[in-house]
Amino acid sequence: MKRADVPPSRLFREPKRRPQAAAGSELMILAATRDAARLFLDLGTVTIVLAVGTRLAARTGFSSIPLYLVAGIVLGALAERRLG
Repeated sequence: MKRADVPPSRLFREPKRRPQAAAGSELMILAATRDAARLFLDLGTVTIVLAVGTRLAARTGFSSIPLYLVAGIVLGALAERRLG
């Protein structure tokens, strides 16, 4: 069978494509929930507090890892109060 006799569909096979979620679909689902604004405020607050604490720890020569551990314990206790 010569190359000219082969149908084009057999020469050039397109790769199989997997269906993909739309870009940002997870964020859209999260934004559709009732408490999305509160969640984003909490995440932003935690991020800023940890960043400021890390900056202070670096200036004083203190490791920031204990700061993260203490912050996790405190935030866990606060979240437990809010949920319970």
